[in-house]
Amino acid sequence: MGEGRVIAVAGAKGGVGKTTTVINLGVSLAQTGQTVAVVELDLAMANIIDFLQFEPDRTLHDVLSGTAPTTEALYPIDDRMHVLPSGTDLAGFPAINVAALAPAVRSLRPAYDLVLLATAAGVSPATIYPLRLADEVLLVSTPRVAPTRDGTTTIELASRSNA
Repeated sequence: MGEGRVIAVAGAKGGVGKTTTVINLGVSLAQTGQTVAVVELDLAMANIIDFLQFEPDRTLHDVLSGTAPTTEALYPIDDRMHVLPSGTDLAGFPAINVAALAPAVRSLRPAYDLVLLATAAGVSPATIYPLRLADEVLLVSTPRVAPTRDGTTTIELASRSNA
């Protein structure tokens, strides 16, 4: 299998379709025979579990707070696609260490062909950091003025982050 490629699915605005894109891209890639891990990085407003309709026992919040290994927070969607969801409860949010994201992503690379990072909206260390971890960035936007303008900002951030 080798070192999996990491792709950040990014867009500065909320509601432009990042979660929908990352899920559909993951499913499509899995159907081609590739193994895929989807990591939801919206640490404050997670919703991938609503899209996929499951209730996780462990989440990325547990991984980033050091209370669970990455393997315990991965959930199979099918044989070739697993999801590492963020928590929906803000109680664990203060214990998150964003710097722990790099080791978590590194731990997924050998096990998957592709690691898809579903980034959060906005511009903050929690949204910029995943761009640094990615080999490539896929920008998601809608054809409206604000998302397009903010998409340009996301491109600039990705360039500055060496993504």
